[in-house]
Amino acid sequence: MRGTQGERLSPLTALNLLCLDAPLVAIAWQQVFARTQHLHLLVAPRIALFATAWLIYLADRVGDSFTTAAGMQRSKRQRFAQSRRSVLLVSIGIAALADLIAIAQVDRATAMAGAVVGAGSVVYLTLNHFFSRIWSVIPVKEIAVGALFAAGVAASLGITGVPIVPFVLFAALCVLNCISIAFWERQLDTEQERISIATRFPPLRALPSIGSIVLALISVSCIARAPHILVAIAISSALLVLLSVLRIQSDSRTALADLVLLTPLFVLPFAS
Repeated sequence: MRGTQGERLSPLTALNLLCLDAPLVAIAWQQVFARTQHLHLLVAPRIALFATAWLIYLADRVGDSFTTAAGMQRSKRQRFAQSRRSVLLVSIGIAALADLIAIAQVDRATAMAGAVVGAGSVVYLTLNHFFSRIWSVIPVKEIAVGALFAAGVAASLGITGVPIVPFVLFAALCVLNCISIAFWERQLDTEQERISIATRFPPLRALPSIGSIVLALISVSCIARAPHILVAIAISSALLVLLSVLRIQSDSRTALADLVLLTPLFVLPFAS
């Protein structure tokens, strides 16, 4: 695959530009939660979660492509979204069709839980793209994104089948992931006059790393509750801290942010 300047893109970059990294993360955690809770997952809930996550991230990216002025400094994903908007729009059609087919085959309780999370996502997208100034009054943008992502994974499993403590820690990991990205992209958001927790509270730049260290320690201390889930959370938290201190290009760091959440792939072979 090639980027906006005709350069060949790495698989990692391509996944990020096409918004495929977050859906892969979602189904990885869906699988480790299901395996730990001895839940038998059919194909439909897997496809529904993947397609829904993909659809939401694609919609957010396309919306972003209309609100970023061409003269401003832009990230690689923003340049790609503006120059390859048709690719993303076709992807939205594919994701929506796959989602509708899969949702029609899941049980009613799962479909209802997913609908609630979906409605929350629509509210978030509406606020973020049409009423974004609300984040300066209520600076919870990153918390909302992380909580909705975690809730989507839980909804695909049936809320009652998700253990509370591991789920809360997983949600905290998702929130810290979003806050980390906000601080890594603070300069870009400032240039584009976008509001994030990082632009509102610049002195809190150490918050993501400190929070990730604390989360890793809590996960280890609670490890007996759900060993495989909590090991994955602890490793992902440590990798977020490592990613914060490494000197790498901003777009690459952001692309890696979701990939460090793929730790369930390494613990699944050991899960019962």
